Parts: sequence; C-alpha cells; structure tokens
Amino acid sequence: MSTFAIEAHRAPDPAPADEPMPAPEPQQAPGHHPGPERPVPQEDPVPHPHPMLSNPQ
Repeated sequence: MSTFAIEAHRAPDPAPADEPMPAPEPQQAPGHHPGPERPVPQEDPVPHPHPMLSNPQ
C-alpha cells in the first residue's frame, strides 16, 4: 500500500505511459486564464477581503 500512495502522487507529475492523458489540469480549465486555478479576486474592486473589518460602520 505504501508503494501505491507514492505512485499516486507521482502519477500526475511524470505522467505514466499507462495513461495517455497528459494531465487533468489543462483539460479542466481549457478556457480559463493561464493563472492559478484558484478564484483569486484580482479583478474585484474590493482591495481588502473584509471591508467590514476595515470600515466598521
């Protein structure tokens, strides 16, 4: 079982010959921006993630 865990982690890195797929990353976000897959609020007009804490009204 120890070997399986190591192989599973290395599978998406070197991509084994058993799997013809290169990686599920480029296929998951084909039209997404070439940045982090995380929804980073870069285009948001809010500079702070918690404006309520910055401006306690």
